[in-house]
Amino acid sequence: MARLTRKSMKHDQFVEDVGSAYSFAQSHRRNIVVAIVAGVVLLAAGWGYYVWRQHQEDAAQDQLAAAIEIMDTAVAGTPGAQNATKTLPSEAAKFTQAEPLLKAVVSKYGSSDAADVAELYLARISAGRGDTAGATSLLQGFLRDHPGSILAGPAQLSLYQLQLHGEAAKALIPELEQKVSQDTAVLPRDAMLSLLGQAYEVTGQETRARDSWRRIVNEFPDSPYVVDAQRKLAAG
Repeated sequence: MARLTRKSMKHDQFVEDVGSAYSFAQSHRRNIVVAIVAGVVLLAAGWGYYVWRQHQEDAAQDQLAAAIEIMDTAVAGTPGAQNATKTLPSEAAKFTQAEPLLKAVVSKYGSSDAADVAELYLARISAGRGDTAGATSLLQGFLRDHPGSILAGPAQLSLYQLQLHGEAAKALIPELEQKVSQDTAVLPRDAMLSLLGQAYEVTGQETRARDSWRRIVNEFPDSPYVVDAQRKLAAG
């Protein structure tokens, strides 16, 4: 009997809870409908933004791909150009054709991943034209605005490369020496050793330069810098 009473009490409580919920829904029906509609609108807006963003990224990638294809085109008269399906008369011609496409990617799709890559290509074009100051400014701006980008490493390496001349190279040596002892995925040690060897070479420190080439050969036999290091050691 006690069990039946408890069961009845639970049933009555359930009925009361349902009734209260129904009464609340009835009295707040307008607010509930507005909330549901608002949720649907927000969901639709979120989905619309996602579709728009994906479309923007796809368009940016297509334009970037066209620019990169131009940058990768062989120059007439260079080794291997005779086997290429398409050639351009000079590096300057490549820059002239690719630059407007790259600038358009940056200006029209500035928040896309493609725009980040385009910025680095624009720095490469500036460097290729001998505009070291312009290339340096572009790379420094990229590193400032994209500190966590996966492209930060290549950008930093390119920036170091631009500094490998005269007094700039001399001033860069202490920083490169420090980086050599900090092997990371962003700035790998073999890349730092290559840059350090070049800096020593530019400043006339041939013995130290050869030490850097030798370390690359001995410590990083699979490094993409090995062939160049071996060539420099053989030449010395």
